[in-house]
Amino acid sequence: MVLLNYMLALVVTFLGLFVGLVLVFTATEELKAGRKFFILLTRIIFSLAFVLLLLSYSIPWWLIVIMVIAYFAVDYHYRIDERYIYALLAVIFFLSYRNQNLFILESMLIFLYGFPAGSLFCEKLVKKKLLAIGKLFLNHLHYLIIAALPFLVVYL
Repeated sequence: MVLLNYMLALVVTFLGLFVGLVLVFTATEELKAGRKFFILLTRIIFSLAFVLLLLSYSIPWWLIVIMVIAYFAVDYHYRIDERYIYALLAVIFFLSYRNQNLFILESMLIFLYGFPAGSLFCEKLVKKKLLAIGKLFLNHLHYLIIAALPFLVVYL
């Protein structure tokens, strides 16, 4: 039952990307105006997920503030690739599993992160729906693998 719950939560969080894809296909004209807000939203949601995980491990608040500021500075100057962020989200997903309340919060945040991330990823592929679905799945498949493998190794 534990394996089923974990894998189901993993798949549901991954589906947030496809909700963002649907958002692109249904509201194409709003995407250009909302692009900067989607980028800001992804940064805020990732930071919140990261902060919640660090707080659950009793990391000092001043160190968390430094890490979040460093993340915003690096992301502002270099725009961190979404694949790396999703790899980190997979690690956060796995590390939060032992605390049920944290796991629920992190799962919700990762699902919500998928809305703007999926929209931004598929913004240039609006005319090619099947290609967008395939590329979105293949470019973020590592999220499922990174989150599932450690769980299978540790808990089975």
